[in-house]
Amino acid sequence: MVTPNRTGSIARRPLIAWITISAVVLVLAGCPAIETVVDPEPEPPRRPSPELEPEEVVRITVEALAAGTAGDLDAELLFAFASPDKKAAFEDQYDYAEHFTRGPYRPLVGHAEAQYHPLDLDNRIARQDVTVTTETGQERRFGFLLVEAATDECDGCWLVEAVRAYLD
Repeated sequence: MVTPNRTGSIARRPLIAWITISAVVLVLAGCPAIETVVDPEPEPPRRPSPELEPEEVVRITVEALAAGTAGDLDAELLFAFASPDKKAAFEDQYDYAEHFTRGPYRPLVGHAEAQYHPLDLDNRIARQDVTVTTETGQERRFGFLLVEAATDECDGCWLVEAVRAYLD
C-alpha cells in the first residue's frame, strides 16, 4: 500500500522492500538476469595435445615456471611438455624441474611478467623468444625451441626441445 507522508509525497519504503524481496527470490530461484556470472580463468592443459599450438606450449611452460618457487615447481607439468630427447637428458621429472632453479634459468622461476616475441616456425621446428621480468625488475631473455614430436604418448604434439638463456 502506498501512503502519502507529511509532505504529501508518496512513501517509497514499501516499494523498495517489494523490489528487494523480489530480487532475493529471483536470485534464489536462479534467475540468470539477476545473477552475477564470473567466468573462471581456464586451467592450462596438463598434458600435451596435438590441438595445442607451439605458442600455447611455450605459454604453458612459462606460466608454470612463473607460478612456482625454487622449492615448488610443477615438475609433472614441465616434464610432460619436454621432448623425448630432453627427458632422456635428466634422471626424472624432478631433476628436470630443478634445473630451472639453477644458473641462467633461475630468472624464469617465479618471474613477475613475460613478454612473448613472434614465433618462428620452420616445418616441424618452432622457435620463440620470451623476455621475463623478475620480481626485482631485472629483464632476461630466453629462447624456446620446440619440436613437433611423433611419440607413442602424443603423435603431432609440440614439445620443448631446449631452452636457451641469452646472456647479454
